[in-house]
Amino acid sequence: MTGRRLRRHSLADKDIIDAIDFYNDALAHQASTRFLDAIEKALRFILAFPKAGSSRLGEMVGLKQFKTWPLTKFPFLVVYIVENEEIDVVRLIHQKRDFSESLPAESRSSD
Repeated sequence: MTGRRLRRHSLADKDIIDAIDFYNDALAHQASTRFLDAIEKALRFILAFPKAGSSRLGEMVGLKQFKTWPLTKFPFLVVYIVENEEIDVVRLIHQKRDFSESLPAESRSSD
């Protein structure tokens, strides 16, 4: 068993709730259940293989520390940072959304 810890930021929690609300309203409860299953599967994978995520989007906006991992069958990316044995899930963003605008303000500062 890995000693890694996973921490979800409040913005990631809000993203998840907003997406679940959308799927409940637009489709059906079944879709939101499958969505939650996809998130759980992605987070388990990230815990097991934290360096497997892509850093391409982070590099495009000058934030190399950010990695992304796609959800299966849903157009969302888990955005996270790996630091030692801790994985910080920062956001869950739609793949069509502007990645740099989706990050917390403190992450975009130009220092």
